[in-house]
Amino acid sequence: MKLDLRFPPWWTRLKSLQALWLALALWSRLTATLTWWLIDARLRDYRQQTLTTAAVRDYVATPRKPCRPPMDSRPSTCSHKTARSTACR
Repeated sequence: MKLDLRFPPWWTRLKSLQALWLALALWSRLTATLTWWLIDARLRDYRQQTLTTAAVRDYVATPRKPCRPPMDSRPSTCSHKTARSTACR
């Protein structure tokens, strides 16, 4: 008597469909993960560039006090004849 140890056709078909669904699920997961990683990396670069640009603009736009007031408004404490002398600057 010979034993038939092969799986029935429906079992083989079921396992093939399960393997196909598993492969599709893994492919979808891989694609979604890579897409998320790429978008996240681009957004990080964009945010860093935006913050750097904002910091530079803030630095440029911030009014600063001049190094020294104009000569006409400064009281003359110079011992020379003219307040615009190079020794007094």
